[in-house]
Amino acid sequence: MIPENLVSPRHTLHRAHHLLLAAALTATALLTSAGCASAQPAPSTLGAEQSTSTSTSAAGPRSGPGVCAPAPLSELRGCTLITGDLVIENIRESALPDLGSIERVEGSLIVRQSFLLNHLEGLRNLDAVGGDLMLVGLPGLATLEGLSKLRVVGGELHLVEVGVDACLIAEFIRGQRERGYQGPAHVIGVDPSPHCQVDFASPEFAGPLTTPASPDAGAIPAPNPTLPPITLPDIDEIRGGNHLETIHPEIALRARLLYELLEHEGIEVVFISGHRSWSPPGGRRLASWHHVGMAFDLNLTHRATMSEANRHYEADRKAWERIGELAEGLGIIWGARYDDIFHFEWHPGHHARMRQHEFDAFRDLAGQDLGNYRQGWSLYEDDLQSVDETPPCLGGCYIPPDQGLSELLDSLR
Repeated sequence: MIPENLVSPRHTLHRAHHLLLAAALTATALLTSAGCASAQPAPSTLGAEQSTSTSTSAAGPRSGPGVCAPAPLSELRGCTLITGDLVIENIRESALPDLGSIERVEGSLIVRQSFLLNHLEGLRNLDAVGGDLMLVGLPGLATLEGLSKLRVVGGELHLVEVGVDACLIAEFIRGQRERGYQGPAHVIGVDPSPHCQVDFASPEFAGPLTTPASPDAGAIPAPNPTLPPITLPDIDEIRGGNHLETIHPEIALRARLLYELLEHEGIEVVFISGHRSWSPPGGRRLASWHHVGMAFDLNLTHRATMSEANRHYEADRKAWERIGELAEGLGIIWGARYDDIFHFEWHPGHHARMRQHEFDAFRDLAGQDLGNYRQGWSLYEDDLQSVDETPPCLGGCYIPPDQGLSELLDSLR
């Protein structure tokens, strides 16, 4: 992100048949960008069994012994029920604080951006999560045994850039399926295991994209089945369009189409960042996708700063969800999957969090300081239409996963 004083004036329910992705699915404050936390989705209620729909058995937050509202971890000891989201982040130890008394979380459980954390034993008695279970940016995590008692997940499963062996992740997802979980499971940026072969995009793990009902049931429908006639605006007609001149032509083309579709629907946005010069970010992160011109940021025009947009996220939720839905339909990764609603990136075939060999390859082409970052674009296929892929796609899709948007994009090339 750029400093807030440079922002011009002017998370979402994920559709299982759309491309994820940092996760979507895949890119973000904690994985790939400088970072701005978005508002969290509203907590959902817990049912007695695994379900992807909201239960009617619980009406809302309650009070009593062991019932706690979301609070700092140090204040949650002795709590058995959390009435909202439980967010655990920036743990600088290998272990969580002891939260073994917690049995139920009515909202989402989000464990993120804790590079030293290697186990989740502190959650050993957790039985049910009413919203999403998101494990994001935990490269040191070696096991999921701390969640062995978890039997209910009411939202979605997201495991992104975690260090757990792929075989153990597969075992965990199978266990949830056996307990009745029918929702999507998104596994992004996990290295292959030498011990087994796992295809996390298969229905066994990811879940079916649609319910088969016809020969075309597997096709991903357009977010808007009546897409309007579109003429791409010139760069100088786009709010903040100068940022699009600094990024890869393909993601810039998709960003221009996204902008025009949103304009047609009355959602006004302004681009606030494109390429950013590289400097050592510190920690374990090597570089952001902004540094190689494969990412952009935008904001709603009526929110003067990113902080203001975050504060008013609930009021703007529908607009942000539509922005993310269309972006993902265009094969772009939306950073809201990892708490950065402003961030969008596209780098097919590359990980959400840049790996050492990827960073080295860019440096070989662009120089040690990535000063000639455009030279790195030769790492991508020239003929994007020749790539046969099935979403979710690592790093975003060459071919947009939404057929209607794909055809519309082709007509504008």
